[in-house]
Amino acid sequence: MTGRRLLSPFLAFVFAILLAAVCASAQPQQQDQQTQPVPATPPAASNNNAANGLGPLANLLDAITTENLTAAIAWIESPEAAHIPESVRTGERGVLQLLQQALDQRTRANASEAGIREHDAAIAEAPARVAALDAELAQPISPAEINIPENATVAQIEQSLAQARAALDAARAEVERLALVRSTREQRRAEIPVQITAARSNLEEINRELELPRADGEHPAITIARRAMLLTQREALQNRITEIERELQRYDTRREVLSKQRELANRTLSRQEELVQKWQAAVGDARTAEAERSAREAERLEREAAQFIQSLPALKRLTEEVTKLTTRQNDISENLRKAEQRAQFVTEKMQRIRDEYDSIVDRIARVGLTDYVSASLRSSLRGLPDLATLRRQAFVKRGDLSRSELDVIEFSERRNALRDTRVTISELLETLPPDMPEWQRDRVEQIVRESVELRRDLLDDLQDLATDYRDRIGELSEQERNLLLLADDYRSFIEERVLWVRSVPGGRFIHPVEVYQGLRWLFTTPEWRQVPHALLAEIIDRPVLVLLGVIVAGGLILSARRARSALNDSAAKVANWRTDSFRTTLIATLATFVLTLPYPVILIFLGRLLTEAGIDLGRAQEEIHVAEAAGSALMPVAAILLVVLVIWNIARPKGLAEVHFRWQRNGLNLVRRHLAWLTPSILPLVFIVAAMRRQNVDAYLESPGRLAFILAMVLLSVFVFRVFHPHGALMSEFFRRHDRDWIARSRWAIFGVIVAMPLFSATLALLGFFYTALRLEERIQVSAWIIIGFIILNALLLRWLFLARRRLAIEKATRTREAASAEQKPQTEANEAGITVEEAQVDIPALDEQTRRLFRAIVLIGALLSLYTVWADALPALRMLQMVQVYPSFQITEYQQPVQRTVSPIDVAMSPPLAAQPGVMTGVGTAPSGELVAPAEPNVVTLAHLGLAIIVVIVVTLAARNVPGLLEFALLSRLPLDNGSKYAITTIVRYIIVIVGTVLAFGAINIGWSQVQWLAAALTFGLAFGLQEIFANFVSGLIILIERPIRVGDVVTIGDISGKVTRIQMRSTTVTDWERKELIIPNKSFITDRVVNWTLSDQVTRISVNVGIAYGSDTVLAEQLLYRAAGEQENVMKDPAPRVVFLGFGDNSLNFVVHCFVPALEFRLKTIHDMHMAIDKIFREAKISIAFPQRDV
Repeated sequence: MTGRRLLSPFLAFVFAILLAAVCASAQPQQQDQQTQPVPATPPAASNNNAANGLGPLANLLDAITTENLTAAIAWIESPEAAHIPESVRTGERGVLQLLQQALDQRTRANASEAGIREHDAAIAEAPARVAALDAELAQPISPAEINIPENATVAQIEQSLAQARAALDAARAEVERLALVRSTREQRRAEIPVQITAARSNLEEINRELELPRADGEHPAITIARRAMLLTQREALQNRITEIERELQRYDTRREVLSKQRELANRTLSRQEELVQKWQAAVGDARTAEAERSAREAERLEREAAQFIQSLPALKRLTEEVTKLTTRQNDISENLRKAEQRAQFVTEKMQRIRDEYDSIVDRIARVGLTDYVSASLRSSLRGLPDLATLRRQAFVKRGDLSRSELDVIEFSERRNALRDTRVTISELLETLPPDMPEWQRDRVEQIVRESVELRRDLLDDLQDLATDYRDRIGELSEQERNLLLLADDYRSFIEERVLWVRSVPGGRFIHPVEVYQGLRWLFTTPEWRQVPHALLAEIIDRPVLVLLGVIVAGGLILSARRARSALNDSAAKVANWRTDSFRTTLIATLATFVLTLPYPVILIFLGRLLTEAGIDLGRAQEEIHVAEAAGSALMPVAAILLVVLVIWNIARPKGLAEVHFRWQRNGLNLVRRHLAWLTPSILPLVFIVAAMRRQNVDAYLESPGRLAFILAMVLLSVFVFRVFHPHGALMSEFFRRHDRDWIARSRWAIFGVIVAMPLFSATLALLGFFYTALRLEERIQVSAWIIIGFIILNALLLRWLFLARRRLAIEKATRTREAASAEQKPQTEANEAGITVEEAQVDIPALDEQTRRLFRAIVLIGALLSLYTVWADALPALRMLQMVQVYPSFQITEYQQPVQRTVSPIDVAMSPPLAAQPGVMTGVGTAPSGELVAPAEPNVVTLAHLGLAIIVVIVVTLAARNVPGLLEFALLSRLPLDNGSKYAITTIVRYIIVIVGTVLAFGAINIGWSQVQWLAAALTFGLAFGLQEIFANFVSGLIILIERPIRVGDVVTIGDISGKVTRIQMRSTTVTDWERKELIIPNKSFITDRVVNWTLSDQVTRISVNVGIAYGSDTVLAEQLLYRAAGEQENVMKDPAPRVVFLGFGDNSLNFVVHCFVPALEFRLKTIHDMHMAIDKIFREAKISIAFPQRDV
């Protein structure tokens, strides 16, 4: 008994283990899931479901098919399920909603199963498809032959050409379709791993949801529906994962199929292109032959009609018209042939660019912006057509299209104007002489008939030809526009990237051996022995060009002496104001440039000869000859030498800068002293760099060329440091004169930037970004030349203004002296030598501010536009700054073109299982339509955004400082506005510029209204407390500027303060009192307090002078004398007239008051003073005593 009791538990334990093992082995394993499968029915969930009134829901989890789900949904909506609460049946997350979601997931699972079967079939047939394509490609290529019937007309050949073009379009469409398929597959291959990962993550979440126990109080129907939805969603995800994996396998197995399809399509395309070319040639030949036949026929008719012209003059006009029509026919046929050839060329060009574009994009997508992609980018950039040429050709084509449309209209009208042939012939024959022999009449009739019929046929043909030419030109114009857009897009794509990639692979160091080999090739190569013979041959072949160059160079050399003499003469004339004029300055400027030109012109002439000779020698050797490289290198050397000599001659003693522009002698000597060592040092280096860029050995450019460039940049940086040092002789005087300008305050920053620019270029070259450094330095040099040119232009404008102001000063001094002489006793008139003008009295900073502002605006706008044209083609490279993200985290991202992606509805199976439930956080959501919705990317800020914001701030700052003044000068000064109105308008314009600039600057860094709402709320809350006074003053300032109760220049009294308004600012207004003290008054005071504006609407003001005379005085006489005193004052107005009032009898005097008016407040004090003096004088003369207080003791 005991043994049985011990054995029974042991056997039961063993039996349980075996039973669990058998059940585990019988369960289906998930291929990609690590979690244990979840049973379809939860424990004790299905007990007596039928008895509980669940209907079709009771057995739904046993087989979740479309039919069972449809039946369950129908039962839930029927009255049979009325015993289930309404909230359970149709509420949010109720049974009906869960069942409908389960049905949707069932549909997606079935669709994925169909996709799996489709992918499996494609995988299975791939080997057979490859074999069939191999067999087709193994067939010999049939020659592209055309069959033209012997008597085929032009229309028939054109029809065959149209069919060939249609076949060509179909072949191109097939090639493009296959290229798009390849691109789409590559994109899908990158997306598939992400989708699989997301689907597996959702699958794990579903399994975790299935493992959860039934919630307390949950209705059984909801439990069954929820599990049905989760199970169908799991199945849909499993099928979707399998479908995606099969899709990836399909792409791998059918890659060879796609490659062979593309090869076959390209072969078909090439054959169709050849057929089109042959049909085009056949059409052209047929048109030419027809035009020649018409021309021969017209010539024959004209020759035969010559003997009958006297008898029938109209016959001559008819034959001449026919001859002209044949000429037009030949011209239009030739133009149509050229248009078709051009269209073929444009099509091939577009296809080549598109292929290169796709190849470059694919290469960058695969390997990134590596050093080895740089060469391809530069080569493609050099091979792109010039955009300016394409735009010019597109403009010409638009003109051709208009003219061709006019031709169609002309030939159509002329053809419609033709009457019946028999009527025309009869009218012409009626004009024949009656006595003409019969045989001549018959011959003339035949000639007339043939001419009229030929004219008709020619007009019909011309109408068709003109229509074809118009249509072809229209198509060509559209093709060239597309070519322009494609080339522009491709150029922008390259320029965005080419400057950010090393041009020297791996950034390798400069090799001394390569430096030696490159310099030896340039200076000591045996190829130089061939150059003298080539130069002689070039001179013999082009004697006119060589003679012209010698004459120009010789003339400039001979003119140099006269230019020096002209400079000396102009300096002598400028020293005396009587002989000084702007014409003298222009002559000095011309003489300076004449002195500059000889050596650069000689270098350009020699460079041209060497280049042509080198091209001839290199053509024979099929490589770039050293003479061609050296000749082309002399061009940039001549350009730099030209600029250096311009500066050298401008800064020469008694030259343009010192005598005419009044620049400091010490600074000019500093420039010439450092140019003396820079020029011979840097020109050979520039020559080496330019020559190495011309030859085709990369090692020579990367070592000796790069070394010469780095040395040149270092020398240039030393020159800039010594010449433009803020404490140096050149810049110290400039900063002293402009010590309050922003440029003086930023002098050290500007100095650091211009010194660091050459060093930055040298560093780029050293690190391997040699192409970038060359492009950057080229633009910096051109920018420096532009700035120098506009500095000279500004100096010339100021020189003209100086002379104009001095002339006005002389005229004013002459008028003043003449007026003074007229008031004195007659005397002999002073001669001209008596007029002296001090140079210090005509100071440049004191010149007319409006004119200087206009000159400054002209120079600034011209310089900015010129600089933009220089840097415009480099601006696309700044788009790569979008890769550098600085907010919300600093990282470097991969820059990609924006791609719109459409998500298939089948992808909805990857959506989270409970995305609609609150509290469930997922990375992917579903739209109401069932499509995937990617999570919204947060607002990021990149270096491109920061750079744009900085540019906006700079532009707005410059605009806020200069636009109001320019507006006042250009517009407001010509309108009937007072100074206060002008000030209000310019101030409001400045506020608007600042507000708009602030909005744009914040928008540039992705800060919009939605991001600053909290700031606006906080600002509103703060205004109610600490900021209310500031805000009140700001609003009051706007009210003052708009309503203008006070204006700049008004005389006001506020409280015990009186003075003139001199400035109205955002928060306060400045009032200058009569003691020249500036009082800062908050704007709010002018709105809320009592303010007396003495000059608001009428500047006329009344003054009152009180006078007391002694008792016993003649009051009538006193009144007359007071009227007389008021009338003698020059500032007292006649209307309203002065008035004297006898106020009354005082304690010690008889009191009078004189009321009079003055035109402005500024005359008030002076008039009161003059009135007092006049009254005292005339009362003394009339023996009238002015009373004074008396006290009896």
